[in-house]
Amino acid sequence: MEYKEKEKMRIYVLMATYSHLYSSGGTIAKATYEILRKEGYDVKVISTTDQNMLQCNDEVTYLPLGWKIRIGSLLTRIGMAEDYLDRWVSSGLEFFKKENLTQEDLLIATSVGEIGTLKLASILKKLYNCKYIAHLHDPVKHAKMNGYKYDWKPHASREKTERNYLINADYVVTCCNTYLEALHKKYSFLSNRLVNAHFGWIESVEKSNRKAENILRIAYGGNFGWPQSPEILAKAVEGLDGVEAVFIGKYQNYKPILRFTDKSNIRLIDRMSHRDYIIYMQTNVDVAFLSLSKEYFSACIPAKLYDYINIGLPILASLPDGEAKKIINDNQYGIAVSIDVNGLREAICSLLDDKVRRIFINNINLDKNKWNIKNQLYPLINLVHELS
Repeated sequence: MEYKEKEKMRIYVLMATYSHLYSSGGTIAKATYEILRKEGYDVKVISTTDQNMLQCNDEVTYLPLGWKIRIGSLLTRIGMAEDYLDRWVSSGLEFFKKENLTQEDLLIATSVGEIGTLKLASILKKLYNCKYIAHLHDPVKHAKMNGYKYDWKPHASREKTERNYLINADYVVTCCNTYLEALHKKYSFLSNRLVNAHFGWIESVEKSNRKAENILRIAYGGNFGWPQSPEILAKAVEGLDGVEAVFIGKYQNYKPILRFTDKSNIRLIDRMSHRDYIIYMQTNVDVAFLSLSKEYFSACIPAKLYDYINIGLPILASLPDGEAKKIINDNQYGIAVSIDVNGLREAICSLLDDKVRRIFINNINLDKNKWNIKNQLYPLINLVHELS
């Protein structure tokens, strides 16, 4: 009797955006699915394009958004659409008709705040009885998180849609224990399906080789917007001798940072590739900076945290009370303060002492391997094995 070799389980990863050249988050997302491929699974990434036609390469299938993001977001805000990805969901339903989905296939719907990826996976599970993991990198925007709202602007409630598209997930995976705990409180029906799997650094890089200077250089690299509000660092270093703050990214349209352009100890540098960014941080920076602007974001761990651990840089942070702040302070990787300019300024003064920085650097280097993404992501990988 002949035995047929079991086919690899097909995994479809649904992502609103797939960009890994410039962001730590995008690099981490790419690494996650490469790990799944190395585990032997047939992994296909399904993402979005603003073009009118489906586009495809060896790595990703891009389905049309169907309208401008601005229009989709406006309709979502006033409650006339569930998500700016609604038309993309329709494209996805048509696409998957030709994929012959079965109960053996797995959908991993990633979300950095959008509902659309979860919506598509939830509908496909109902239609084809396939498996479905909701992978929540960040909280769903405009659904409450521990009672906090995303922002102050009027927006149609997303509590019902969030619940509707999580209820039939086989598992819901978060990337931050603060968010895991919030979902436990909010949705008791998910209690035995909630799992946390942190991200981590991807490829080990050499430790920082910065040569000592008479100036303490603190660098922020990342997004420029009100969720991060990195200008709090500029406010904190204003008037401080022996300290320089460097901001790296697409700062050109972010007015709160532009008002500091004439300050002698503040530098603004254009966005660079993730690889060049790492090299810059290794060779030019003494302290790495993280910031999040309000309590809602206590459920987020900025992906840059793992970059800083990888490089071995002491961390300065302005954060709400949550797991990111706890990781930095409990492990003594640096100083994370509340969202307060004076507290941040005091922390900077402490970091002027080379002995203090050396303690943090040693702690980071001792723990570095623990934060390898392969060591942190195993709860998600185990779930995939379980479902295969």
